Amino acid sequence: DLHSLWNRGNVLIGVYGQYHNQSNDRRYGTCDLGLVVSNDGIHFREPVKERVWLHRDDSPATPVPGYDYHTCLHQGNGILNVGDKTLIYHGRWLNGQNADGPVDGHYSSEIALATLDRDRWGALRIDPDHTDGEVWSTPVQLPDKGCDVVINADGAAGINIEIADERFSLLEGFSAENAAQPAGSGGLDCKVHWPKNSLAELGGQTVRLRVNMARQGSIDPHLYAVYLRT
Repeated sequence: DLHSLWNRGNVLIGVYGQYHNQSNDRRYGTCDLGLVVSNDGIHFREPVKERVWLHRDDSPATPVPGYDYHTCLHQGNGILNVGDKTLIYHGRWLNGQNADGPVDGHYSSEIALATLDRDRWGALRIDPDHTDGEVWSTPVQLPDKGCDVVINADGAAGINIEIADERFSLLEGFSAENAAQPAGSGGLDCKVHWPKNSLAELGGQTVRLRVNMARQGSIDPHLYAVYLRT
């Protein structure tokens, strides 16, 4: 039951209801919120299959003394970024109903707010059984006047970024020893700089980014988002 979609440019983030109806008695029905993503608005996938993204116990409806009613969560496109936070407005209702449907006087609905650090819905990280890994972007056409690449990451000291053409051939001036290293150890906005060449040289071209990650001692890279900013 897909409740909402948020267009982030090249990806849609969706929140859907995970209903758990244990019987025909609606008083025992519950609903958590799950997470899906899509790159075309037609095909959706769960980053982690059937994982609960927001559990009803983490956003419970106001209880009714003497009754053990359950919370159902739902969401309707109230998602926005404000400063360094992503805000997810959602509804929660108390399923105080009789088996045959009529409200028994305890039914209620509320508006709640969940927050997370900006755009940190989930992260790409290295497999626990390996010490390094990589991820490729889809083809991206760079703005004619150039742009900056900024990443949202933790453990940025273990990350470098290379550029390839859309057929995955690495560009000499933007790869290997000329790969970009993010500034700083991590955060919501880590600027990326290529030491030899400027991205302005690639203005208008279609390229791919290859993000390389390596676990080094206590450094465990987590990549949340990559931004192109003009």
